[in-house]
Amino acid sequence: MHPAILQELFADLSNALVLYARGWCKNPEDAVQEAFIDLANCNPEPSSPKAWLYTTTAPPRLGSTPQPVAKHKTSLARNPVVATIWSK
Repeated sequence: MHPAILQELFADLSNALVLYARGWCKNPEDAVQEAFIDLANCNPEPSSPKAWLYTTTAPPRLGSTPQPVAKHKTSLARNPVVATIWSK
């Protein structure tokens, strides 16, 4: 995904996604960051990034095991697009 598009999506949706994730998540900011990292690494790009972000930020389905947040810390460092957005 082009960095400008990712940055625009982050600016437009991150606060709303954090509010959305607060209903089910102890660390909503982490859940939103994970969703954006996953979007930056997504290939092919989703046809509707906004819907994809809400679906990805949604609570885990019953019977699934939530992924630990720590695995994405290294993903952030490896992805220059995401690192650029969060460094601003």
